[in-house]
Amino acid sequence: MVCTAVLPPELMPHFGIKASAYTGNPYTALVNTTTTVTFNGKPWYIIADNSTAVDAGTVTLLAADTSFGLSEFDSTSPYSNDYSTSTVKACLDAYTTTGSFKDVSSAIADTANGKLYLLSTSEASALPENLRKIGFTGGNCFYNEWWLRSQGGDDIYAAFVYGYDGNVFGDGAHVGVEFGVRPALQLDLSKVTFDSSTKTFTISPWKQLKAAMAAGGEIKLTQNVTAEPDDTALTVLSDKNVILDLNGYTIDRALTAEKDYGYVIFVGIRGTLTIKDSRTGGIITGGKNTRVGGGIYNNGGTINIEGGSITGNTAKYDYSNGGGIYNEGTVNMSGGTISGNKAYRGGAIYNADITSSDKKSTFNMSGGLITGNEAYNGGGGIYGDYSTFEMSGGSITGNKSNYGGGIYSFYTTPIFKNGSRITITGNTNKTGTAENNVYIKSTKTIKVDSGELASGSQIGISTETAPTEGNPVNITDSYTGSAAFFTSDNTAYTVIKASGSTPAKLAVPPP
Repeated sequence: MVCTAVLPPELMPHFGIKASAYTGNPYTALVNTTTTVTFNGKPWYIIADNSTAVDAGTVTLLAADTSFGLSEFDSTSPYSNDYSTSTVKACLDAYTTTGSFKDVSSAIADTANGKLYLLSTSEASALPENLRKIGFTGGNCFYNEWWLRSQGGDDIYAAFVYGYDGNVFGDGAHVGVEFGVRPALQLDLSKVTFDSSTKTFTISPWKQLKAAMAAGGEIKLTQNVTAEPDDTALTVLSDKNVILDLNGYTIDRALTAEKDYGYVIFVGIRGTLTIKDSRTGGIITGGKNTRVGGGIYNNGGTINIEGGSITGNTAKYDYSNGGGIYNEGTVNMSGGTISGNKAYRGGAIYNADITSSDKKSTFNMSGGLITGNEAYNGGGGIYGDYSTFEMSGGSITGNKSNYGGGIYSFYTTPIFKNGSRITITGNTNKTGTAENNVYIKSTKTIKVDSGELASGSQIGISTETAPTEGNPVNITDSYTGSAAFFTSDNTAYTVIKASGSTPAKLAVPPP
């Protein structure tokens, strides 16, 4: 009979990490004692503490009961005592690949002998005798024997422990007999939380999501994911590709005050994050950063926003930029919403001034909605520094700032694509008393790429340089389309355009 354990219930809906070896270490007093801790519904002894903080390093656990059942060391002739190819190792490996430890495997460190593994003779001998004692029965367990991974005194013998008295027998027994299976594991403390009152390790949803995003691949949420106060930001590592389906659920950093690195998600250089929402209502929220990037800090990667909402995030309002997203890479927005974020500049998105071999700031908007964001000093929706902004669809509306409630074109030339229906209206100054949609610096104009905008486009315009009678101000480069899609935010001015390939201009109307 091989691995006759009754598997525990499915993983609880929590996953995470915490442990340590320093001041206040909760593990030191438990090492090599008969006090058990709980992980994945099973009792364990702590037999080694290699933590460096409550949430760093590892602790080594040894099964404290007989629930993993019995197994031959090697069930197939010709028999071998090589643990790496053994039946019992295959059984333990299956627990973390397809069995009851699959959903917690991210919290278990890989070792040369696998995630769940048998102790060696030296490791078992180092334990107190009372921890070696255990009551395996059935099979060939006449004296409560349990296997070790070390080879015995013959090619077909493996070492074991007499569970009734704790004696380690290095000469071993024939690998074809059934003895107890008593695995150890190294628990990664950065991925679990330890409750010292119940002595239970659990994996928090936040830490499980963090581990999954660091690994890359497709992720579909099945519950809301909320950070604990000492949790750090979710991260897309450099060169990793993450497809995140919010699936109608919320990711909440849950910060109540600004803190350094208080964004929800960090995207590394050449990393790619695609945000989807296969149901409606998915949200990324709760970031409060003293520095740049309240919701997401894109450090030279690519973000594709296809659905969901980035909402309720803050980059310190009187200091920092990019309430929703601080962008030093590429953001492609084809759907979803960025709303209700705040920053000093760039309430929704700050397109940063950075050009290097690894990074260049580009924001492409082909759909979706940017609304209800606020900036203290420019770009309630979008603030464009030395960067690229192209718009071929979507709406920017209902945002506020003293300059450019919708878009502040500082050193960016906004590019509106030919044939696109574009809406940038209803954005205002901070008090909401005056229209303030696209604010154009005196050295910049809008580029209408290849001709004409689509019917229904509406774009409100303000300029740094006010027109005077007989001295209109260019608001676009030369293009062949109509001026009807552009309106002045200031009702004292109008938009004019000559026929042919000519600029649209903001002008004082004739008396």
